[in-house]
Amino acid sequence: MFATRARRSVENARLGLDATKAKGKGGKGEEDLPMSDEHRAEIERKEDEFVGVTEEAVGVMKNVRLPPLYHHQGLIWPSAMDC
Repeated sequence: MFATRARRSVENARLGLDATKAKGKGGKGEEDLPMSDEHRAEIERKEDEFVGVTEEAVGVMKNVRLPPLYHHQGLIWPSAMDC
């Protein structure tokens, strides 16, 4: 549940960043206009948001990769080499 929510947050942040970047580009056959300082600041804000959400998701993924029992008791997950 937490991992799914974290993945969805990363996806939404990336889509928001891509949409913000696309606003500054001209359509097909149009020349790209120089970006305004306001638009550049908005892109930087979206990039920072994307990085923050991604780092948070990585933390969530690290916490869900092992069952809670192994976290609380300090046990080691059996590896394929032990078989």
